[in-house]
Amino acid sequence: MTLLREVSITQWVKRMRATPLFAILSGFSPDRVPGVGTFYDFIQRCYPQGDGYFVLKDLREFRPKPKKRYKQGEKMPLKHPKIVERLVNRVLSGKGMLVSNHSQEILNRILKDCFADPSLARGLLGNPEGLSISGDSTMIKSGGGPYGVKVCDCKKKGVYRCECPRRYSDPEARWGWDSYRETYIYGRTLYEITASDSPYDLPIFLKMVQAQRHDSVLSIATLHETRRLYQDYSFVEFSADSAHDAYSIYRLLDHWDIRAIIALNPKNEGHLSYDPPFGLSEDGLPVCQGGFEMVYYGYCRDRCRLKWRCPKILGKVTDCRYFNCSCSTYGRVIYTKSCWDLRLFTQIPRGSKLWKKRYARHSASERSNKRKKIDYRLEDARVRSNRQWFMRVVLAAMCQHLDAWYEEAKVDLSSFIVSLTEAA
Repeated sequence: MTLLREVSITQWVKRMRATPLFAILSGFSPDRVPGVGTFYDFIQRCYPQGDGYFVLKDLREFRPKPKKRYKQGEKMPLKHPKIVERLVNRVLSGKGMLVSNHSQEILNRILKDCFADPSLARGLLGNPEGLSISGDSTMIKSGGGPYGVKVCDCKKKGVYRCECPRRYSDPEARWGWDSYRETYIYGRTLYEITASDSPYDLPIFLKMVQAQRHDSVLSIATLHETRRLYQDYSFVEFSADSAHDAYSIYRLLDHWDIRAIIALNPKNEGHLSYDPPFGLSEDGLPVCQGGFEMVYYGYCRDRCRLKWRCPKILGKVTDCRYFNCSCSTYGRVIYTKSCWDLRLFTQIPRGSKLWKKRYARHSASERSNKRKKIDYRLEDARVRSNRQWFMRVVLAAMCQHLDAWYEEAKVDLSSFIVSLTEAA
């Protein structure tokens, strides 16, 4: 159903009954195609936990659409400013570890055992001895309405704009700001961990939460659950956008010995963990007395520090009025250490060619989200619960792995279908 871009289970049952080939490829006898209810029962078995599921007769507090708008690329601010630091401390201390959704953990386990592991064996996830991953979120619009159905008698009293509890077809959905479309979306947020070095941008872990959750909070929970599920994997690098630019996240990645490739958030400008004796550029690079960015000149393993040389000596700058700031012909040299500031002085020097190349791999998560929402028509589905949405998201992720296997195998699809139907 997912491979054929069909989003409706009802329509898919009709297509299988009208086209016996679809029923055969799905593992059914053409004269014994299951009914629509059987598919919904199967989804409930795969996602047994309610995850805060509300019965339709239950009422929920009315929450109008927020009025405040944000700039393009800007995320909604954190509701609790210190929540990121508290979550990181919770993970590092090992006390009261983060609890994951049991049903989502079941489907992620199936994704790992049946799809991610075979893709790793085929060499489709990158270096098996040290995987590079990226994280990003996307908004998914709910199929239910955001205003609900009134059940109060305020209308009889002449009150037409009340905020009494209402009945919703999708009680789990919430309002969230879509920074790409610059509008509010009523639905949920999908956060995805993708193998960034994969030539097919393959996903390995998925997490679905309420729409107003911030990426920095989601990344901590998702990375923690990913490492717990993929204990036999080695992760060496994590790339993400500026929404993840928080000192606590750098500290967590450093504890796990994972290189951080995270863009700087302009809002955090000037928030340094120490006062540097030299200037810093917008990219976090040391600046010389003349106002030019110093040139990275390698890593000194004996003292665990990064070396930066004069841009004038190395020919990067043609004119500098402070050229004689050092009496040495070697030019002025500056050293930095990651322990000084994990955010600015990353293991891969921020702003270097290697850093820019590695950060460009962050777009793997965006391309993977695009495949689910556009190629597999996820946005055309009009379902109204976390169970239905997450099942369709996982199916699309599985199909991404299947498409990659098909591309690598270079199978003649027409002859394969003919042989399969003849055998059936």
